[in-house]
Amino acid sequence: LNFLHENYDESLISLQSINKDSAFNEVSILFEAEIYDHILDNKSKAADLYLLFINSYPTSIYYESVRLRLRALAS
Repeated sequence: LNFLHENYDESLISLQSINKDSAFNEVSILFEAEIYDHILDNKSKAADLYLLFINSYPTSIYYESVRLRLRALAS
């Protein structure tokens, strides 16, 4: 709900509080990266999170999309 109400800082806090062993950690990292990338325009932080995602979830169904986005950010 924070995201829908444009409370991005609260959204990030909520995402960062998700347990790293949780089944939701994969999507929380991805969502956090997308907030930094597309909303807050912090490409550096987004790239760090995309890289964390790629290294942490090499078998994810989102892997290829994230890899392509990370490559675009690096160019």
